[in-house]
Amino acid sequence: MEAISNKAMGQLDNEMIESYGIPSMVLMEEAALRVVEAICERINLKNQKVIILAGSGNNGGDGIAIARLLHTLGIEVSCYVSGNAKIVSEECQLQKAIAMKMNIPFYSYNQLEGFGEKHFNQGTVFIDGLFGTGFKGSLSESEAVLIEQINNREGFKVAVDIPSGINGNTGKGDLFFESDLTVTFAYPKWAHILSDNLGEVLVGKISFDPNLKPPETHVLSYLKKREVKKYFLKRKLNTHKGTYGHIGILGGAKTMVGASLMAGKSALKTGGGLVTLWVEEEALTSALGREPELMLSSWQNFLNKKTDVVVIGPGLGDCLDFDLRAPLLLYDGPVLIDADGLHLLKQGIIKRQWIRGPLVVTPHPKEMAFLMDFDVESVNASRIAVTKECSRVWDCVTVLKGNKTIITDGNSVTVNLTGNPGMATAGSGDVLSGIIGSLIAQGLEAYEGARVGAFLHGLSGDYGAQDLGEFSLSALDIIDYLPNAIKAICEIKDDNKLLEKIKE
Repeated sequence: MEAISNKAMGQLDNEMIESYGIPSMVLMEEAALRVVEAICERINLKNQKVIILAGSGNNGGDGIAIARLLHTLGIEVSCYVSGNAKIVSEECQLQKAIAMKMNIPFYSYNQLEGFGEKHFNQGTVFIDGLFGTGFKGSLSESEAVLIEQINNREGFKVAVDIPSGINGNTGKGDLFFESDLTVTFAYPKWAHILSDNLGEVLVGKISFDPNLKPPETHVLSYLKKREVKKYFLKRKLNTHKGTYGHIGILGGAKTMVGASLMAGKSALKTGGGLVTLWVEEEALTSALGREPELMLSSWQNFLNKKTDVVVIGPGLGDCLDFDLRAPLLLYDGPVLIDADGLHLLKQGIIKRQWIRGPLVVTPHPKEMAFLMDFDVESVNASRIAVTKECSRVWDCVTVLKGNKTIITDGNSVTVNLTGNPGMATAGSGDVLSGIIGSLIAQGLEAYEGARVGAFLHGLSGDYGAQDLGEFSLSALDIIDYLPNAIKAICEIKDDNKLLEKIKE
C-alpha cells in the first residue's frame, strides 16, 4: 500500500481533472459522500447537531458539500466559515451558493466572538474542513482559538483529509483539530501513516485511475494483511524441513543465552525449517534442552553448516574470542546484524566488505546514533532521512525500530503500522531478528523480508496485547502469538470497499 506526498496528490488530482476530464466538483461530491458514509457507519445521527468548519479552499468546499448531504438526510447542520474571502476557490463558492439556497445557516468566525461558546455548546458532531492538505506553517490566532474551542467540547470530531494544524507531509503540528475520525481520499498522505494524532483513519475511494502512479520519491509504503498474505500460501505436500530454510544465529554469550534462544524459537514459529545456534562454549550446557527443536554448537564452529541466512548479535555480548573474517568471506548468503553485532560492525571487528551477500541491520535509535555518529535526538527528529542515510553508508537494508518502525533499502521506504507500547520489553528485538531471518531463509529478498518481518512482529504483539494487555506483554508472548498473527493473515479476505481502514 502507498501513502503519497501532498505535492504528488496535487499532481494526480490535476491529472484526473485536466487529462481525464473529470470535473473537480465530481471529485468533491465523491469525497463528501465518503465522509458522510463513514460518519453514518459509526454514529447514529438522529437528533445530532452538526457543526461544519469550512475554510476558503477546496477543503472548505468538501465541508460545505458534506453539510448539504447531511441536510438532505434531515440532520441539523450549520457551517462556520473561517478563511480569507479573497482566495475562496471556485468550487467552494459554488458549494456555498447551493447550500445557502437550501437555507443551511452560515456564520463567519468573527460573528462568533463573544458568543462562540453558546453556539459550539449546541454541537454534538464537529467536522473540520478548514485546510486539508493545504495547511502550511502555523495557525493564525483566530484559527487557533476556533480549534481550541472545538477541542474543549465533547462530541464526535471528524477531519476531512487532514486535521487542521497538522502538516500533511510530516504529520507534525503543535495545535491541531483533535479528530476521532479522519477521512482522506484516493491515497493516504504521508501524515496519515506518520502521525498518531488522527484518530481512526479511512481512505475513501474516488474517481482516480489506479494506473496513475506517483514517483517513488513521493511514496511511503505500508503493509496490510491482504498484501502480506501472498508470503504465507498453503504449503505443498511434497516438501521437507530443508524446503523452508536453515537459519544460523551467532549469539548467546554465557550470561545472555536467552536472547539467542528467543531468536531461534521465533525463527521456527515464523515457518523456518531448521535453526542452528552458535553460542559461547560455557553457554552450551545451560542452553541444552531448553528449546529442543534448536541445534546448538559453539562459537568456534561458526558457519560449519550450510545456512540460508546468518543472524549475528542476539545475546552476543562483547567477549567474542575468535576472528569472523575467514568464515564470513566463505559465506555468500544474506546476513542480518542486530544488537551487539552492530557494535562489532561499527568498531570494525566485523567489516562490511567481509559480507558478500545482502546485509540487513536492525538498530534501535541509540544503536542508530552509534552507527551513524549522530545523537539520539537527531535520529528521532529525522527518522526516515537517517534510516535512508544508514542504508547508503553501510550498503544495506535498514530497520529502525520503534513506534512506526522505518524500513528502507536506501530508496524505497516502508513505515510499519503494527505494534504497541507493550512490545518495549527485553528480548523483543531478538524476536524480530529471528522473524526477519526466517522469512529471508524462506526465500524473501532482504528488503521484503525486513518489512514483512516488522509487520508480522508488530501484529503478533498486537494480538498478544489484546488478550494479555500491554503491561504484562513479554518477548515470549510475542513468539506465542505468532501463529495467531499468521493465521489471521492467511484468512484475510480480499474485498473492495469504498471506505478502507489504513490499519485493519
